[in-house]
Amino acid sequence: MNRAQYEDTQKRLEEITDLLRGKTLSEKERNKTEALQMRLLSSLLSIWLPFGWKRRLSMASFFFAGIYGIVEAHYFLLISWLIVPLLSPRGTGEIAFAFSRFMRWLARIRN
Repeated sequence: MNRAQYEDTQKRLEEITDLLRGKTLSEKERNKTEALQMRLLSSLLSIWLPFGWKRRLSMASFFFAGIYGIVEAHYFLLISWLIVPLLSPRGTGEIAFAFSRFMRWLARIRN
């Protein structure tokens, strides 16, 4: 996915989210629109590197801090590698998906 596709998908997702906030949709239309919203969200969260330069530079900084920790034997800096996936859209999506599965499992246990 390139930047233009990403921005187009993001714009479409905002439009669909605004449409879902309204009360004008029937139940069938709402279900179809929510399914489309989930597909758009999954496509936005499927890329590994973010398009924003701030997040890219942050990811690179934490990555190279980990490498510096290996080279200079400051092994506590290897913890910075745990932060790198949190800055990636794909990593964030995977964490959110795992959290939602855990919450559904927890809700099933409670009932």
